[in-house]
Amino acid sequence: MGNKNKFDAALSREEQIKARQTSPAAEKKHLKDAAMVDPELADRVAGLTEVDKARRNNRA
Repeated sequence: MGNKNKFDAALSREEQIKARQTSPAAEKKHLKDAAMVDPELADRVAGLTEVDKARRNNRA
């Protein structure tokens, strides 16, 4: 039995389910979906600064 199994056994069933639902991949997908709706959020997720945004807007 590895450390992961010992850790999982210590968690309640509800905590295990919640941990799986909020995995990094799920979180990333949620942010990606939200970014499609909100361009400002998309810029923050991408880590764009005001300078980056200005450069992008000048090219357009």
